[in-house]
Amino acid sequence: MVGESRQKRVSPGSIDFGFVDYVADYGLALADAREEAEVDIKSLDLKNGRFPLSENKGPRTDITFEGRDQIAVKKLQWIYIMSDSSGATALRTIRALLKQFELGKQETKVMAPYSKPATCDVRTKNFARVVTLDEAGQVVSHAARKGALVVFTFASDVMRLRVQEMCDSVGISSIDLVGPTIMGLSSFLEMDPIGQGSIERNLPLDLAYFKKIDAVEFTMKMDDGALPRNLDQADLVIVAPSRCGKTPLSMYLAQEHNLKVANVPLVVGIPPPQYLLELDPSKVVGLKCHPSVLSKIRSSRIERAVGKDDLGLAAAAIKGGSTDYSSMAYVMKDLKSAMALYEERDWKSFDVTNKAIEESASRILEEMDRASSRM
Repeated sequence: MVGESRQKRVSPGSIDFGFVDYVADYGLALADAREEAEVDIKSLDLKNGRFPLSENKGPRTDITFEGRDQIAVKKLQWIYIMSDSSGATALRTIRALLKQFELGKQETKVMAPYSKPATCDVRTKNFARVVTLDEAGQVVSHAARKGALVVFTFASDVMRLRVQEMCDSVGISSIDLVGPTIMGLSSFLEMDPIGQGSIERNLPLDLAYFKKIDAVEFTMKMDDGALPRNLDQADLVIVAPSRCGKTPLSMYLAQEHNLKVANVPLVVGIPPPQYLLELDPSKVVGLKCHPSVLSKIRSSRIERAVGKDDLGLAAAAIKGGSTDYSSMAYVMKDLKSAMALYEERDWKSFDVTNKAIEESASRILEEMDRASSRM
């Protein structure tokens, strides 16, 4: 029955169970879990020609019928991150490395005549403060049910070895993110590692921690031009027209690099505070953004503020009566005024258009290092 159904051309709304069997086999092949994934018959959407494979066992695969002889497949993959500490470093590393893959555009080989490029979507889940083998075993067991990749960061070589064995025993992939690095450092330094995570060692809070807290508190208080008389206390001052991303960039630099950062908005027709103009130019950086991108960001901001029904009122509420806040003409005028100020004051400027916060922060830090070396 199943073999016969595989030769049929099926259009949305005319699905027989033989074809469902075929699609199930097809989805299982993509998920590499033929014997574990399940078809949830109750979830069949005959009107729209769509149904998901159950995610109770194995990776989830959504299948969409797009014509008489084509189906599109979207596979959801999970990455489980396990750490004896917060897991934040591993999470950032994995997310950064995932940018090397064009997720959502990846083609998966399919069986004729139902050939259609498939997409892959990836989600991460962080399991922090895993310090016992029992806790690690629970995570591995859950990962096995999802068909997830397990990425782990343990200081203990025993934990690393046993978690690796657990993953191998249930047939799921795993990556030891820090083990090879620890061993490399041990060889280079000719020292044995302590083999304990920060939580197990119960380390006291050090000066770096309190410096971070001070930096974050200062940055929050100095957001959006507040307390201009305290600008001279900042390690860095970020200036830019509205919606160029001053606040998130400031907070990132405070949290990740312990910098006291202030940010000041620049508005056409309103002179910047005198405190700002008196600062050493090397402490001030300006942001710029492509006009069309900035216009879209401002339009979106207006819609979120009041709604699409009264955009004029929203714009006026945001910019004190300026109803052309998001118009291209106003944006161009805003940017031109800011760029003129950057040049006049000898402030280094950075284009943040479509750039990640980490990339913009890295460029700013490099400039700060160059400025300090010239002093």
